[in-house]
Amino acid sequence: MCIRDRVNSGYTLDELVEHRVGAVFLPHGLGHLLGLNVHDVGGYSRHCPERLKLAGLKSLRTRRELQAGMCLTVEPGCYFIEYALEQAFGDPEIIKYLNKEKIEEFREVG
Repeated sequence: MCIRDRVNSGYTLDELVEHRVGAVFLPHGLGHLLGLNVHDVGGYSRHCPERLKLAGLKSLRTRRELQAGMCLTVEPGCYFIEYALEQAFGDPEIIKYLNKEKIEEFREVG
């Protein structure tokens, strides 16, 4: 796929994580807590660490320590969002990690 091709081209996974490359395609974090009202608002209470501002982590619905019996959704997906791609293609720190030709091949899919 788009990112793995570049990892095999000499970039390390640590570099990709450090530069938040995955956030270009995976804008969601873990989902929300499930409770009586389906969308439980207990993800960020006073006792929880504050919300992170980093790409790929700013959409986490909670940073609280999960306890036995708690349930939350997992919202996976690989998205080709026009705005995110244009931002990445224009950023010299990110574009070097991307295989633009392969991305263009699949751009209309997601």
